[in-house]
Amino acid sequence: MPVTLTAIEENALGLLLAHGGEALEILSRPLQAATFTSRRLSGIGLSVDIAVPRSLPRAFGDARRAVSGVVIATPKNPVWGEFILFVDGGYLAMLEGYAFDDAWLTESSEYTLTRKEPPAR
Repeated sequence: MPVTLTAIEENALGLLLAHGGEALEILSRPLQAATFTSRRLSGIGLSVDIAVPRSLPRAFGDARRAVSGVVIATPKNPVWGEFILFVDGGYLAMLEGYAFDDAWLTESSEYTLTRKEPPAR
C-alpha cells in the first residue's frame, strides 16, 4: 500500500534533487508520477521505497548511484544525521535518512535540513 511522505522526507527529497545538474533534474521530473510504496523504520533511521514508471526518462544510464548531501541538524547537534537518495537503473529507488548516533526524530522534533555543498575543486 502506498505511503505519503512526511514533511521531513518531502523536504529532504526536494533538497537532494535541487541544484544537482542535468541528471538530477531528469530524476526530479517524474516525481509527480512516483509512488512511495513502503516505509521502514529502524529506530535510528528510515527508508522509503520509490517506484517510478519505467516509460519516463532515466538519469545516469543504467548505473546505480547514491546522491547525498542533505544534513539534518537539531538544536543540540549541528550534524545530527543525513539523507541519501538511491538511484537504480537510472530511476529513483529509495530515500534513506539516518541518525549518526541517536534515535530517529519524532513528529514533534525540532530540526533543520541543509544541503552540503561539495568541496571546491
